[in-house]
Amino acid sequence: VDMEIRNPVEIIPNKQLLKKFNINPVIYDFFQEKIVRPNIHKANTKKHYEILRSKLESIKGKQILDIGCGTGSIIKYLDTSNDYTGLDISYSLLKRALKRIKSSSFKQVKLIEGSAEDLPFEDNYFDFVICNTALHMIPDYKKAIQEVSRVLKVGGYLIGCCPVTGINNQFDKKWNK
Repeated sequence: VDMEIRNPVEIIPNKQLLKKFNINPVIYDFFQEKIVRPNIHKANTKKHYEILRSKLESIKGKQILDIGCGTGSIIKYLDTSNDYTGLDISYSLLKRALKRIKSSSFKQVKLIEGSAEDLPFEDNYFDFVICNTALHMIPDYKKAIQEVSRVLKVGGYLIGCCPVTGINNQFDKKWNK
C-alpha cells in the first residue's frame, strides 16, 4: 500500500477553518455523527450513510478523490479495488484516516493535506470525486467546484452531500449567513 501525507503549499484562506476542526480526531467521527449531522445539519445520520453506501459500494477499479475526507470515514463503503485519494486541510484528521486505511486492504492510497480550492492533481484524472458534508465549509466553494470539474475525467461523477435550506426558518437563517 502506497500511503503518503504531503504537507500543503500554503492554505491561507482556510487557516481560520482549522480552528473549527481542531477537535481531537479520536472523537471527531462521534461528534459529526451524534451532534453535527442531527442537530446542526438537521439530518438523519443513519439515512445519510445508507444513501452514501448505496452510491459508493458498486464503484470498482476507479480513481476516487475524497475532498474533505476528515478521518476517512467513507472508506468502509468503497471497494478496495479503487485507488483512493483523501484530501483535507487538517493534518490531525489525516493522521486518523491513515490509521483507518492501514486496517483496510486498499492497493493504492494517498492522503494529502491541501485545499479543495487548489487541487494538486492533473486535469481529467479522477473518475469520481466525493465531497461528504464538506462543500459548504469551503470558503470559495465555487472555485472548489471548478477545480473538481477540472480534475474529473470526461463522464466522471461528483457525489456530494451537504446541508440544505428549507428545513425551518431558524436553520435557514443560520446557513444563509
